[in-house]
This record gives sequence, structure tokens and C-alpha cells, in this order.
Amino acid sequence: MADLKLAAQAAIYGALNGAAVVTDLGPVFEYVPQDEEPPFTIVDRMSATPQGGKDGAFDLIEFDILTVVREPGREFLTPLMAAVRDTIEGATLVSAAAILSPPEFVGDEDELLEDGQTYLGRQRFSLFAQPAD
Repeated sequence: MADLKLAAQAAIYGALNGAAVVTDLGPVFEYVPQDEEPPFTIVDRMSATPQGGKDGAFDLIEFDILTVVREPGREFLTPLMAAVRDTIEGATLVSAAAILSPPEFVGDEDELLEDGQTYLGRQRFSLFAQPAD
């Protein structure tokens, strides 16, 4: 059986990398290199909750996408978060290993970090996944 979280992560990562080419999202990471400077986007926390289905292989996948900027104001973060939402919400995500429903936007939040210069935006999405075969 396919690992549905990994299949979803790869599809999300692929969609965001395509969007990063035409926006200012910056590079997209699962793990940020130590010396990487913002802006960048992170496919962060993911959880899977079984929903039943054939052989129990139908999961609700919830995931967070982080956007990080180091700018003098929140107005630099907001357009990047909008670009993430435009890219992910309702998208047809492609995976050979899983059938993925279009992601739904759950909510977001943002904050100024302790350094007083870096803003972090967190967006939460959910989708349903089942094995492709």
C-alpha cells in the first residue's frame, strides 16, 4: 500500500515548486538549509486520520504550509500567502501512488518572530487520499 502522506507531500511540493517559478515564494523546502535566507516556503506539519474505505485505506490528510519573509512589514508576507492559497486550494494534485482530492483551505495565521524582522505565515489545508491501485 502506498504511503498516502508521502504521496500527498510530493504532490503538494510539486505544485508549490511550479508556483515558485512564477511568484516570489522563493524556494520550497521540507527541510530548510541552515544558511537559507527568506523568503522561502516550507511544506510543514502533516497528519493522516483514517476515514475507513476499502481495506481502511482512505485518509484525511491535513497539512500546514509555512511562508517566511524577512521584511519591514506584514504587507510583504500577505501576497505570498495569497499565492500559496491560490496554488493549493482546489488544485488538482498529481500523484502516481494516490488519488488526492482537491485541497480545502482550513485557515491561516501569521506572526512577527522574536527577532522583530521575520514574519511567519502558517496556512492549514486538508484533503482526502486513497491508494491509486
